Amino acid sequence: MSDWRDIESAPRDGTAVLIYEPAEKSMAVGWWEDHYVWVSPGAWITDYARSDTPVWRPTHWQPLPSPPETENG
Repeated sequence: MSDWRDIESAPRDGTAVLIYEPAEKSMAVGWWEDHYVWVSPGAWITDYARSDTPVWRPTHWQPLPSPPETENG
């Protein structure tokens, strides 16, 4: 069973999630910030493109896995 969920159900509280964009066949870590903008390292991603912003339209998301345990906790 897939953990992918429709992007409309993604958290809007700044929680980082894994997002998928089908046109680019790409995944990235992103989060919802301000007005309909996804942010990932090095790029702003938005459904409502601004002229200075690349258009990247994620369609699905899933929670990030828990980080690995380390000796220091």
